[in-house]
Amino acid sequence: MRFPLGLLLALIFSIHYITLAQQTVIKGRVIDDHTEEPIPFAGVAILGTSHGTMTDLDGYFEFSAPVKEGDTLTVKVIGYQIWKRPISPSSQPLVFTVRLKRAEIELPEVVIKPGVDPVKELFSNIVENKRKHDIQRLPAYSVELYTRTELDITNITREAFKKYKWLRPFSFIADMIDTTSDIKPFLPVFLVETISRLYYRRTPQTEKEEIIAVKMSGVKNSTVTEYLGGLYQDINIFDNWITLFDVDFVSPLNRFGMLYYRYSVIDTFKVLGKRAFKIRFEPKRKGTNTFVGEMIVIDSSFAIYQLSMEKVPWANINWVQRTSIYFRSEPVNINDTIRWMPSKTKLMVDFVPPAEGTIGVMGKRVVTYRDWNLNYETFKGVFELEDQVFIRPNAYDLDEEVWDTLRHEELSKTEKQVYKLVDTIQQIPVFRTYVDIIKTIVSGYYQLSGKLKAIEIGPYFSLISTDEVEGIRVRLGIKTNKYLSKKSQIIVYGAYGFKDKKFKYGGTFRHTFSFKPWNQMGIHAHYDLNLESFRWGEVDKDNLLAFGLKKKGVSQRLLFEKMGKLWYEYQMSPSFSSQIEFLHNRITPAFPSSSEENAVEYIITEGAFHIRFAYKEKFVYTKYWRVSLGSKLPVVLLSFHYGMPDVIGSKHQYYHLRFNTYHKFKIKPRMRLYVDITAGKIYGNNIPFPILGVFEGNYTFFYNPYTYNAMNPYEFLADRYVIVRAEHNFRGLIFDMFPLLRKLKLRTIVQGRVAFGTLSPQNASYNTYFTYYVPYPVPYVEAGVGIDNILQLFRIVAIWRLTYRNNPEAYNFGIYAGFNFSF
Repeated sequence: MRFPLGLLLALIFSIHYITLAQQTVIKGRVIDDHTEEPIPFAGVAILGTSHGTMTDLDGYFEFSAPVKEGDTLTVKVIGYQIWKRPISPSSQPLVFTVRLKRAEIELPEVVIKPGVDPVKELFSNIVENKRKHDIQRLPAYSVELYTRTELDITNITREAFKKYKWLRPFSFIADMIDTTSDIKPFLPVFLVETISRLYYRRTPQTEKEEIIAVKMSGVKNSTVTEYLGGLYQDINIFDNWITLFDVDFVSPLNRFGMLYYRYSVIDTFKVLGKRAFKIRFEPKRKGTNTFVGEMIVIDSSFAIYQLSMEKVPWANINWVQRTSIYFRSEPVNINDTIRWMPSKTKLMVDFVPPAEGTIGVMGKRVVTYRDWNLNYETFKGVFELEDQVFIRPNAYDLDEEVWDTLRHEELSKTEKQVYKLVDTIQQIPVFRTYVDIIKTIVSGYYQLSGKLKAIEIGPYFSLISTDEVEGIRVRLGIKTNKYLSKKSQIIVYGAYGFKDKKFKYGGTFRHTFSFKPWNQMGIHAHYDLNLESFRWGEVDKDNLLAFGLKKKGVSQRLLFEKMGKLWYEYQMSPSFSSQIEFLHNRITPAFPSSSEENAVEYIITEGAFHIRFAYKEKFVYTKYWRVSLGSKLPVVLLSFHYGMPDVIGSKHQYYHLRFNTYHKFKIKPRMRLYVDITAGKIYGNNIPFPILGVFEGNYTFFYNPYTYNAMNPYEFLADRYVIVRAEHNFRGLIFDMFPLLRKLKLRTIVQGRVAFGTLSPQNASYNTYFTYYVPYPVPYVEAGVGIDNILQLFRIVAIWRLTYRNNPEAYNFGIYAGFNFSF
């Protein structure tokens, strides 16, 4: 039977029509789940078919295909986990935002093949040409920067709002995030945008920055700024080593990168009309701080068009779960010459979620570049200005319309929501409660509310303690905050000892005239034992924990002081600062063996001048303090003290010259060597031992980074002295060699401390109140070895006393425990 031709044609056209009718448009964008930056040349296809496409340079894709029920859309790219999603036929386009997570790192066996390795040759060309693409190698440049920094509470799911009671007041956040964008709900607490002009000169190396506009919202607190301090650092991918939070990582562009990484070319394609290679890099072995990622390299020029990488999970760094770095460049015509200049950089940091699926904290920093200028003559006058950073008068007052014209790229819908989210969250009372709780834990003070919100009570860790003179000691203090004054602060306290039945007290007033340059004055007075420390990071002697680790049989040798001090500090330039002090003190030894019959009183009036050099030192500023972020060169401090006779009853005249220098040397790839050297001489006769007590001892097993831990208080005296302290931190260099210990992130430290000095016969005969020693001709020496970073908070150090081992009350060996917070 013959099939009718007309019916056959009708059937063919019907099938073709049905096929066309079932064509579905599939489009969207593929991005990195952590950096949220596009992933180019990812394969997008319907599983089990030939229908699909590749993403473009910006991660976008679009194609049409016949879709039937049960089909699955897949996205694949080397280095990332495969993404799958069920799809169904639709007359409307199917739109996806595909977030790809990096795949787990596999370290296959290394196979060495004879002959020339083309990847090795390609890598050699990249390294040889990286200098000409590194903007830090340019003689000078000027560029406009747009910087956006954000701090968010992340990993918040809709289930989390129900599960965690403390999150319920913020459940509205889930509804404010676009549910079609695959963006997980987050709780933004800090956001700042900045438009600035950066000026750079290589010789002498100088940077100046003009702040054009600032837009800030959220927790405007220096604690947040300090927490994000590592995010503000400049990351140069062309350096051999990349430092994150003071931890060194091997750059994939390291000159000796072949020793640390395995490189492979995974694709070739055209970028802006030029041939390009996509190179994947991953570590050769565990135990080294490295990255895993991909880079796109332009052929012939070997410029880095794009680089995306994430730190390896085993990296020996604290409090940081994930870190991703993104870099992109573009060709720029400068003086009729095409140069590849940075166009965008991004740093993303996840700060330690305690377990998978729990709430986390993320910091983001995005920088975009435009309007490059390499003509030094047009901006060289900027380097004659004294300030390193200068702010335009109206920088904080620009409205949103102006910001829309200043931003280098338009904010996404989600990013626009952040400002609304932050402002809304600030109005929720429970949010302020959470902030207050965290502040209390960190500062040790509890802020009152209502009309008394300008008052804070504490510190709670010194509310009760004990010592040999007072027995049980109770202490209560109060301090003012910004609600009373933004530039002035008052701190007062009272204490009582149940053994000596004496009431003690003290107080401090400080006023900050300006922050840049730093200009502050202060007054301090107390009638108390010398229990309080004035050094950053040191624990006061009335801390109950410190006394709980007291050495048995070692005298505390405390002093009663009636002391008043006035000081004025002024920063003369970005590198030089000075301080003037005037001090009056009436000191009475309160040794356990002393009594009213043999008690003595030393009356001292002193003037002092200090000058400090710290090359381009950077600080974190609070309302009343500033904390140094360090200097690239050793810090040098020169001090001159003059004992004023016959001033307010003073009976002692002396001159004290003191020199101090310290620095933390970075030994690549990861080690740190800290060296502190002090030398001085006290001119004068009949100088009392509190002035001569330049060698500070420790009567507890609580580790003190500033003292001789195996030396006892006032065990040694000198009027000419040299003090050397050194500590070498191997970080994870040793423990990371053992797989079972690598996850603990333990670090090895070794240290040594030397004290050497002499004492004149006149000063020796004047100080007969107790037995002491002079570290001459044999210096006092102690050495230690320890384990740092225990539970990422503690250190334990075994310390041996190597000389003067037969002294009374000497502890020739001890195990010392202390805190040490570091990344």
